[in-house]
Amino acid sequence: MNAVQRGLVEQLLGSSPVLGAEVDIRYRVLAVTVEPSAADHPVDPAPADRRLQVVVHPVGSIAAALVDHADPTAPTILHFDETQLADVFNAFADAVSTATAFDDAMPDVDVLGDRLSMFGSAQTGDGTATTLHLHLDEPGGTLTLDLWASFDELEVRDADGQVIA
Repeated sequence: MNAVQRGLVEQLLGSSPVLGAEVDIRYRVLAVTVEPSAADHPVDPAPADRRLQVVVHPVGSIAAALVDHADPTAPTILHFDETQLADVFNAFADAVSTATAFDDAMPDVDVLGDRLSMFGSAQTGDGTATTLHLHLDEPGGTLTLDLWASFDELEVRDADGQVIA
């Protein structure tokens, strides 16, 4: 991942509503869909369909913490599996990530342990160069989501699936 890609993705994830995310564990791909404003779109002029996908692969590890803060004295960890990730993201539709897009490393899953809602790891040794981190707050609700994924390659694709970065 070069500096231009990194800067673009940090800007997109830090200022654009996140519309959804999905993971394909068979191909080890995570795709996060965002919709930047016309002014923030990297293509000038912005197309009528402004949606973009941030695609990372191969994913080495993926972890998530979905927490319900309805009772602030006793937050509840909600468990799910990778097949439910798209449904989980529906609760956060149009939220903007407040995390730094790229962390230096995955969180220590042994330390987080039962505070994780989901965790998966490939046994191949690749997919560890960079870590994507998203933090979302449910608009008007009590849920928060932290998602981490380690990966090697990154692409930004337009609504037609064409790579733009």
